[in-house]
Amino acid sequence: MTMRHSGLLDKEVAGYRLISKIGSGGMGTVYRAYHPSLKREAAIKILFQEEFSDRFKNEASIQSSVKHVNIARMYDYVTLPDLQCIIMEYIDGDSLDAYIRKKGKLSSKETVSVLRQVLSAIIYLHSRGIIHRDIKSQNFKIQKDGAVKMLDFGIAKDKDTPRFTRHGFMVGTTEYMAPEQFNNEVEKSSDIWSLGVMTYEMVTGYLPFEANNQIELRNKIYNCIYTKPEILASDIDPALLNFIEKSLKVNPRSRITAKEALLLFEPYKSKISEKKKTNPFKNITQNQKFGGWIILSLFLVVVLVLALSKGNNTIPGKQEKEQTNSNTQVNKNADDLRSVKIDVPGVEDARIILENGQSIKLPYEIKGKNGESVSFTIKADGYKEKRVEMKINHRRNSYDYNLEKNN
Repeated sequence: MTMRHSGLLDKEVAGYRLISKIGSGGMGTVYRAYHPSLKREAAIKILFQEEFSDRFKNEASIQSSVKHVNIARMYDYVTLPDLQCIIMEYIDGDSLDAYIRKKGKLSSKETVSVLRQVLSAIIYLHSRGIIHRDIKSQNFKIQKDGAVKMLDFGIAKDKDTPRFTRHGFMVGTTEYMAPEQFNNEVEKSSDIWSLGVMTYEMVTGYLPFEANNQIELRNKIYNCIYTKPEILASDIDPALLNFIEKSLKVNPRSRITAKEALLLFEPYKSKISEKKKTNPFKNITQNQKFGGWIILSLFLVVVLVLALSKGNNTIPGKQEKEQTNSNTQVNKNADDLRSVKIDVPGVEDARIILENGQSIKLPYEIKGKNGESVSFTIKADGYKEKRVEMKINHRRNSYDYNLEKNN
């Protein structure tokens, strides 16, 4: 049975008033909340898929056991008559995914700063026998001061985690998954592969593994076929290129470890910096400066005279330039449209129910603008229906979903 939580805004949960919806994931919806007595903000994740109750408890158990500066703290796990809630630290900032999209790509300096913090969190988790299994840019937030926080432990695994996924099914986000994860084999080095993918994404603005269908995508991942990052961005620091190469190894045992990777960036802590602006007149004598200002003044006078002589005449080429800009904007708007394929592999009669009630057999391509939110339901005979809320993402062109069988 799917648990519905419509109309929860402004309601109180464990003393916290739900202020706004932050987003939805595979198991629950996350709300921003405030506790007036504690004078504390929090993010509250509320389970809406009852069949994932045990996995939700596992998430709470793992997150409650960790304490690290780069991991969002968990405050409490609350079970109410019809709700299960994880109450955790509210992180004010952009998701790393949105931050990359906003900037296009990150500089080497900023990427190293993010990477060192994420590596520190992963080293901590691995030392405690925890594998995250879902390292991706959507699961990190970057604050205004540059601090990075890991957020989601929905499919994390430790030594006490039972097997939730049936044989033949997999968990994770395909574009970030290591080759062995497709066979339900996961180890610490699987997190390193995913971090290599995320690093590639930070320095280039693109994912290394993309394809028009899942078969082609998996083939690229299995064979580690990707465009070298230096082809897409020429200014990437060698240390980052080295890390990407060492992390994207098909054989898990050949990959660099989190500790080795952090050491890789030790020499670059103070070395990597943006180019400083220099004074162009630093080595020019006073006489040269004076002469230069005279020439500059004369040039400005000539420009002013020419401008006045033209009056209100049409500037040659202006109309053509405006037309070009108009065409560019039209093309840009057209480029914003994306097609995202939705499918449920292995379930032949799966269908998608759109918001307008239309029922269509899967696979099906949803069209929309980058960043646009879409909602739909997936149904199949003999399976529990799945409610999905997602955003069109210019770096994702397909989503595969799993359905749970009816008891």
